[in-house]
Amino acid sequence: MKTSFLTAIFIGVLVLTGCNPVKSTAEADKAAAKFHSLFDAEDFEQIFVTAHADFQASQPKEDTIHFLRSVREKLGSVKSTNRTGWQANSVNMKTNVVLTFETEFENGQGVETFTYRIADGSAILLGWHINSDALIVTPIKGEQAGAAQPATRSESDLEGGDKAQPEAEERSR
Repeated sequence: MKTSFLTAIFIGVLVLTGCNPVKSTAEADKAAAKFHSLFDAEDFEQIFVTAHADFQASQPKEDTIHFLRSVREKLGSVKSTNRTGWQANSVNMKTNVVLTFETEFENGQGVETFTYRIADGSAILLGWHINSDALIVTPIKGEQAGAAQPATRSESDLEGGDKAQPEAEERSR
């Protein structure tokens, strides 16, 4: 009876120390910084090969690298990040940490969500999502990166038959 009680305490201590949310979040923060470093260096293959097996299995390597490259080409390198949220949970002896960042890129802003699996004290990329208007909005010629301006058409954009000129027609009669 005494042995099973001590065993239960020992297992409880292992479980509690294994899912330390502060330590797990710190590891995930380091991993997110490493992701940004690899992203800026355009080392997309390294991002893929060091990710969790579940991440790798979610889509072909070529598709993942193509996606990362496309995001990098559109947004540019990371200028700054601000972590706006985190969540750590452990289920069935698996600890996941989700981090949310507001990130400023060279060519716009985005909200990144990283999911990391904590294994053997290290954070391994399980998922990465980015939401950014700059990924879907085409900048207007001459618009500065990141500046929100209403979509307007210049005179040169209206050339080629699109431009209605009722006043000019009336004057030429």
